Amino acid sequence: MNKSSLRAFAFGVFFSVSLIGSYYSYSEKKQTAAKPTTNEAENLLKEKGYTILTETEYEQLQTQIKQAKESNEKDKQPNKSPVKKTSDSVSYDLYIVKGMTITQIAEQLANKKIIDNEKDFEHYLIKNNYHTKVQIGTFTLTNNMNYKKIASHYKISI
Repeated sequence: MNKSSLRAFAFGVFFSVSLIGSYYSYSEKKQTAAKPTTNEAENLLKEKGYTILTETEYEQLQTQIKQAKESNEKDKQPNKSPVKKTSDSVSYDLYIVKGMTITQIAEQLANKKIIDNEKDFEHYLIKNNYHTKVQIGTFTLTNNMNYKKIASHYKISI
């Protein structure tokens, strides 16, 4: 290979790389989308089902949540699962079907006088992670049982 053929080959390589590079840089600029405006971004988020809050609104919601949690803590009593000591024992067959929620179960038990407070029972189930599992079936319960016995002994894991 002589000098002139080597120079021609080098020039060909240089020319090819220049063409590929210019095509790449030109096509990349066309594919890059412009940044959306604030209004366009808000509209897109609203279409996707998101709610947009200002920083002040967000802080107010956080404060309200904190106050609600504090009021729930004040409402709670020290012993959430007292043993009921009554001379009249009430028995109830609880039938749990697929898809039942802890709210529905607590309502049934409160209506049949097995538990005193359905909200306390729901909080107990959530606090102790019984709400994560549901067992379908029939369970015989009495009003002499505490929350722990109702939830764990009879495997009523919601």
